[in-house]
Amino acid sequence: MHLKFQEINWDDKGLMYVLFEKDKKGMRWYPKWKDVSEIFDASYATETGLNREKLTSFFLFTCLRIITRDLLIKEANESFYELIKRFNNLADEISKKLLSE
Repeated sequence: MHLKFQEINWDDKGLMYVLFEKDKKGMRWYPKWKDVSEIFDASYATETGLNREKLTSFFLFTCLRIITRDLLIKEANESFYELIKRFNNLADEISKKLLSE
């Protein structure tokens, strides 16, 4: 079976799904936390084994960005919103730079 990744989106209940295309029809996949964990574990194994020089920095930065955003949001109050916005912009810039190297 050949699936082509289309996008990540949210349904009307606020659940995240991954949209794939098969035979020009959209298929939704609603991953469970265990699925996401296995994908991250396998990605880390791949990055540290086969592609250590190319993408490991991006993968590790992605993990750090997720943890940092979570910590900032937990502390969020009105004065933190600008900090979170600045962090998100900086994180996006760093991600682009790491992907272009």
